[in-house]
Amino acid sequence: MDNSVKYCLNDKCIVPAVITEIESRSECQTRYDDSTRYVRTPIFTAPMCTVVDHDNYHTWVENGIQAIIPRTVPWLTRCHHMEIGHWVAVSQKEFYNYFCGEARVLRGPAQTYYICIDTANAHRKSIYDMVNEAKDYADKEGYQIVVMVGNIATAEAAKYLVENGADGVKVGIGPGSICTTRIIAGVGVPQLTAIFEVAEALKGTGVPMIADGG
Repeated sequence: MDNSVKYCLNDKCIVPAVITEIESRSECQTRYDDSTRYVRTPIFTAPMCTVVDHDNYHTWVENGIQAIIPRTVPWLTRCHHMEIGHWVAVSQKEFYNYFCGEARVLRGPAQTYYICIDTANAHRKSIYDMVNEAKDYADKEGYQIVVMVGNIATAEAAKYLVENGADGVKVGIGPGSICTTRIIAGVGVPQLTAIFEVAEALKGTGVPMIADGG
């Protein structure tokens, strides 16, 4: 049992420090994979129902938000978004069927796919194996998969995902005010601690992370 003190987002304040590279507080661009692609607003929508749908997707994007099409949107609609380079959330099974299983021959013509594997706990061997297999196949076929994997809440999970091909990780298990995971399942990590520990684990890897708001 881990009896160390862990912190939620509202337990601490950030101490201001000297600014050396940012000329304006409006400058907050960041990367969303290990390439040179930058986004001007470092905010992703949650891949949850009622947040983003086919009709309001462009409204999010026009305001600089990285919108993820959630799993509640019908699969064929998500495939359409996937084929034109939008972020799409998929289940572990959907990811396998589309990029690893026999159905991968039906994959469309896109050269780069932006995928968020959306599971309650991504710290599992089956996901590592699946990402590796999909990446290997993509390399052979001449296309690219940018895979954000979540959710996780520990440094160990982050290290495993990076070692097995994840291009980004999503942090947060049971931290939100409306999330009942910790109440019902007794599983989770206070979010500020989870962010800090995962960030430490990712240092030097070039792999970015995003985190639930908590």
